[in-house]
Amino acid sequence: MRKTFSTNKPSFVKNPIFIDGFSRAGKLFLGKIVSCLKGIENFQYVSVIEQILYIHKIGSITKNAAIALIKCQVDEYAYNMYLGRNLNFRYDDTTSIYNNLELNNYLIICLVK
Repeated sequence: MRKTFSTNKPSFVKNPIFIDGFSRAGKLFLGKIVSCLKGIENFQYVSVIEQILYIHKIGSITKNAAIALIKCQVDEYAYNMYLGRNLNFRYDDTTSIYNNLELNNYLIICLVK
């Protein structure tokens, strides 16, 4: 019995930006640059999306299933960021919110909630 997945469900994230490339190609650096643009949230590395794409590439899941799973993951990560979950507060880490130009926005959100 073949299962179908709906990809019509609207996502909370209207215009996601995906950065892809080979290992050591500068994805993290590019993500930090893009994160500094107005209206862009802090860079997040979501490893499960890479895994979903790989599973689809080897033919274990359909394209629609991969799309549905990626949408769910993007929405979950966006929701968690909205609530202040999983924010990186390590001072010396490259992806820390302390290295973001809009640091005050993140600190205000964390103090209010």
